[in-house]
Amino acid sequence: MPDRIMTFEGLKPGDVVTCAVELTDKSTGAPFWWTTFRCILDVPDRSGRYCRLLSLKMNPDPDRDIREVDIQKDVVCYIPPENWPQGVIAMRMKHIHRGLIKISE
Repeated sequence: MPDRIMTFEGLKPGDVVTCAVELTDKSTGAPFWWTTFRCILDVPDRSGRYCRLLSLKMNPDPDRDIREVDIQKDVVCYIPPENWPQGVIAMRMKHIHRGLIKISE
């Protein structure tokens, strides 16, 4: 498991991270962690604390799957390109071609 990052500084659009968010079970009220692969959409704000991320899945809903994440509240881990699972590579490429992820190389 990669180490948690405490700032988005140095990351760029198109980079892949895992993001764990604490949620509450509706029936029991017990807290649990939900972890997803996400892609950075834009350069983080000046504080380096907030950044917009896109969930990497087949058909993301821009209203639900693009979220601004607080790096001090949620657990975010950078994933280097050589460690991306095959499905993450495929979803990232699909969203780049569709224009949801805008990268400059």
